[in-house]
Amino acid sequence: MTIKGEGWKKIWFVAKIILFLSILGGAFVAVRFKDTFTDREEPVDVYFLSTENDANTTLIQQGANTVLIDTGEETDQEMLIHFLKEKQVEQIDYLILTHPDKDHIGGVPEVLKEFSVEHVIMPYYDKEHEELNQLNQQLASLDIPVTYPNRPRNFALGAIRLTIYPPLERHYKKDNNYSLATLLRHEEVNFLFVGDSESKRLQELMQVNWPSINVYLVAHHGRANLSSQSFIEQIKPKITVTTSDSNDQEVQDALEAVPSEMYFTAPGSLHMQSDGESVVVEREKE
Repeated sequence: MTIKGEGWKKIWFVAKIILFLSILGGAFVAVRFKDTFTDREEPVDVYFLSTENDANTTLIQQGANTVLIDTGEETDQEMLIHFLKEKQVEQIDYLILTHPDKDHIGGVPEVLKEFSVEHVIMPYYDKEHEELNQLNQQLASLDIPVTYPNRPRNFALGAIRLTIYPPLERHYKKDNNYSLATLLRHEEVNFLFVGDSESKRLQELMQVNWPSINVYLVAHHGRANLSSQSFIEQIKPKITVTTSDSNDQEVQDALEAVPSEMYFTAPGSLHMQSDGESVVVEREKE
């Protein structure tokens, strides 16, 4: 088959377009993944903050990637904002609110004012709740996407892998049982956060086939319930953090039996760093 001059011109024109799109596509991939690949080589830093009334707030960073789980009480806002800025946080990729208790969502309004929040994850909750209503209005006004998971959901950020386990029921008598559970995986290292889960919720979580847990943020500030011991015996955490100055005796006994290396936030904030194989623990300097 002979291709005449005009035919060659058309073929060459199409070829140039394909070449241009290939180069453009390659450049897009390089830009899109450059920072991600750089951050993937960084360690993962997890900060368990000491708060005024033993409320919960945990910062997770890997390079520029940032996850914030809960925000403490309203009285913790100034401390939390200062700490985030000290750690050079500019954007929060995922804000995970385990449940709408005041000691978990109190700092959200100021966080939303001070930082760019890309995505919020929180449980479905249909009871009347003034603070939550105000929060939802603020999120809507800022056009921040919110996920209310109704099944386990996976999220990736650099080398951080998050799996969110929502409550199995839509309605609970105890608000604490609405708590989301979050499994944070960094290669071979696993952190587990279960909010203020009480007995019914812990029984649900006992249905999960958990991996080896390196660090466990003890449920409900170390308070005991009918499922505390069984859950601890199942997950056998190597290290535990309690947002208080002590655990209830049943919880303490169960952790000692594991045995687990125990830390508390009342004396000061904790910094844990994962290299993907092990965890190093240090007390944050005030």
